[in-house]
Amino acid sequence: MVTVRVPGACQASHAAAVRLHDQLLHHHRIEVLVVPIDGALWVRASAQVYDGESDIDRLAAALS
Repeated sequence: MVTVRVPGACQASHAAAVRLHDQLLHHHRIEVLVVPIDGALWVRASAQVYDGESDIDRLAAALS
């Protein structure tokens, strides 16, 4: 499990976190927790045995 700051996130509100979560889920089929912390948006990703490196690459691409 890892928590990373979303690059370029300019709004760190609960509403912005919900919008990003929904965009990742509905447009990219990626389920991660998105939270606002200290003025920035953060995602917490948890890898499982069935996840591959390509899944992490998809998340990174979706966030950039």
